[in-house]
Amino acid sequence: MTVRLVTSVEIVRIAKTAGFDAIYVDLEHSAFSLETTGQLSVMVLIGTNDFLAALGHPGEYDHPKVREAYERTLAACRKHGKHVGVGGLGSRPDLVQQFVAMGARFVSTGTDLGFLLAACTERARQVRNLKI
Repeated sequence: MTVRLVTSVEIVRIAKTAGFDAIYVDLEHSAFSLETTGQLSVMVLIGTNDFLAALGHPGEYDHPKVREAYERTLAACRKHGKHVGVGGLGSRPDLVQQFVAMGARFVSTGTDLGFLLAACTERARQVRNLKI
């Protein structure tokens, strides 16, 4: 689960209780301070969409640099006893599966903002559909 909105450590407990194995803190799309980020995270994650955009190849998920980045990052993290996360590949479960098979140990499933919005939308739908 990507954390962008909730700045307290309770989001970690919420994510764990909900069944997530990990979170990652999105510093690009949030206003978190480094202090807040330090309290929430311990974790390496490749943001594949941002990575490809920085290379000038947005959306080219099969670009050889993607696999190369995962291979190099996984090797470095293995050497230092860290885990690697897969981000930005929600539309490519085939690649997620490959990178998990290579050793990645957590996968971004969406953001706290998206999950909260979906839950709120569902609740509003339930209320609108009440039979009165």
